[in-house]
Amino acid sequence: MSNYKINLKFDDESNEQIVNFIKAEIRKNTEIKSITGIKYEITSVDTFHIEYIGENRNNGNTETISYENIKSVIKILKELKYFNTGNKILKSEIPNNIYKKRSPLFAILLAANIIAKV
Repeated sequence: MSNYKINLKFDDESNEQIVNFIKAEIRKNTEIKSITGIKYEITSVDTFHIEYIGENRNNGNTETISYENIKSVIKILKELKYFNTGNKILKSEIPNNIYKKRSPLFAILLAANIIAKV
């Protein structure tokens, strides 16, 4: 499994600024892929969360990731030199309800160029 890190240009940005950047980027590209190639369609970018549909997830129903959850994960990722979605540190640091959504979450971060392959 490949390792990733926060893109250097976001090291000094606040988590709020990063989320605003994500909102702008995700609106441009609604078809995204996870690190492992799973496809997601962004169906809504609103005030509090991003809504998406993932292939083979939740019987085709929409799911959401809140910006608060995204900010909390970014905070953790900024503290790590590098990471991957199977990292035991991530599993222990990220609350289970967010960890279950790591594939679409990392797809969003990758599509917005917040994370980069090491």
